[in-house]
Amino acid sequence: VGEGEVRVNARFDKGNTAYVGSTYVLTTADTQSNGNIIVAPGNLMGTIEGNVKDRFGYDLAHASVFMYFGGGNSKRVFTDENGNYNFDDIPANVTLQLSASGRSYRSDQSAVNLAVGEHRTVNFILDDAGSPTLTAPQNITATAYTSEPDATRGLSTSALDWVKKNLGRAKAGGKLTVSKKTRVRSDINVEVELNWDVDQFPDLFGFGVYRSTSSNVSPTSWDFIFEPLGASYLDAGLQPNANYYYSLTTASANFPDNPNVTESDFSPVVSAQTLERIHTTSYNSGTSKFQYTTTSGATSYVVYLFDEFPGVNTTSVWNNAGSPSATGSVTYTGPALQAGHTYYWFVVGSANSGASRTISQIDTLLP
Repeated sequence: VGEGEVRVNARFDKGNTAYVGSTYVLTTADTQSNGNIIVAPGNLMGTIEGNVKDRFGYDLAHASVFMYFGGGNSKRVFTDENGNYNFDDIPANVTLQLSASGRSYRSDQSAVNLAVGEHRTVNFILDDAGSPTLTAPQNITATAYTSEPDATRGLSTSALDWVKKNLGRAKAGGKLTVSKKTRVRSDINVEVELNWDVDQFPDLFGFGVYRSTSSNVSPTSWDFIFEPLGASYLDAGLQPNANYYYSLTTASANFPDNPNVTESDFSPVVSAQTLERIHTTSYNSGTSKFQYTTTSGATSYVVYLFDEFPGVNTTSVWNNAGSPSATGSVTYTGPALQAGHTYYWFVVGSANSGASRTISQIDTLLP
């Protein structure tokens, strides 16, 4: 892929319905770009177009317009040379927030809710950026996840995603940004997710991410999040059984000019400890025991059992979260399992009060 603004499309078919979506990512040399794509039924969509100008009425080319869906999801487009932008493939009957922004300009927001087939025009006028008093992101948490190498794609997606949705610590309304330095590993998936309080104001441009691998070394510049509603950051491709240290800053719209004014002080350093991978081994129907490997660092293990494949919106029919195990087995104490029905299960090992987690593959059992 060449450098510049690149459109990425997604589609999958379920029965007679095509689910579609798209977004734009900004690619630069020697970095990996990431973007989220929200898909929805193609026959339940609307479109939005508009124009972005400065306060003098001049069209702003290459300004960013973000659309936030909630739940940490968004899509992004860029204005053309005439300041025009267009969102297609927009799910109908969902309240969305639009935010237009650009370096040296204050952002502007608008909320929309489209009817099926509706075409809406939303224009923005961006004022010159000011010089606000900046504070570093507040209440930062760091959660480490270790999982199967295919746990972020394919059928195993739901083990990691289910844990994040049901046990995660993401802040409400925050947008997740994936590190541009991420390199997908084929042997293991290790990542740290940072979350902090959403703090929206017009001059907000993004956040600086500083990282270290030693408690004796101050974190140094690692990444920049150009995301006015950012409240989550994913640092992936990490090493298992390691420690990482992070500090964040807040940057205003004139960053990086005069960094003493346009970037806040550093936040307090937060740390994350990554764990080794674990695996399910068997379910012994004679003893009603789930068995799995253990790993150094994990202090407790919880088995989650499902009567259907564990997608992000499914509910565990039984687990031992109320009485975690410290060993490599858990005894099933729930209702009798239905003979001939396929059940699904996985195990989560935890340490540091849940701030470090290792997630097994999804296994099956057939009573």
